[in-house]
Amino acid sequence: MESNAYDKLILCWTAILLLVPKLLLGNYTLKVQAFIGSREAGASTSRFPSWSLGTRVIIGILLSCFSAQTVSASPAMDDEIHHLLNAVATSDCVFVRNNSRYKPDEAVKHIEKKYNYLKKRIKTTEDFIMGAATKSSMSGKPYLMICNGRETPSADWLHSKLTEYRSKK
Repeated sequence: MESNAYDKLILCWTAILLLVPKLLLGNYTLKVQAFIGSREAGASTSRFPSWSLGTRVIIGILLSCFSAQTVSASPAMDDEIHHLLNAVATSDCVFVRNNSRYKPDEAVKHIEKKYNYLKKRIKTTEDFIMGAATKSSMSGKPYLMICNGRETPSADWLHSKLTEYRSKK
């Protein structure tokens, strides 16, 4: 597990351990106060607790734990993915998806959209290739690259571009 992810996990569990007893005891106290207060003339029996600043901070930490924000990918992976997308964009190839042909810029838009959807599951550049740029999620048909009249599965084409890029580093 990455250090940032581990730190976030520790922070989240700490917040949970601090918040749960506070909310349980706080809720119990509010119910008792509401019961006693209902017998006193003019007492307010609000159904919404007025949480202390500490409780609100802990709730804020918990909300950030479960937000859509993800741990960012490594800079090396970002560079490789950017290189692969650029390779598709600057190629003279035709991208084939579900028997339809697309220009390189249209292919990149589609792959980026799919990558953004799958980002949480992608841990390596190879995951990116297999998850976002290899086959249709709907039909299961493999994506193809047609370059100089030769048809190649996009996975093979992208893996060769990745191998080239890594060998130059």
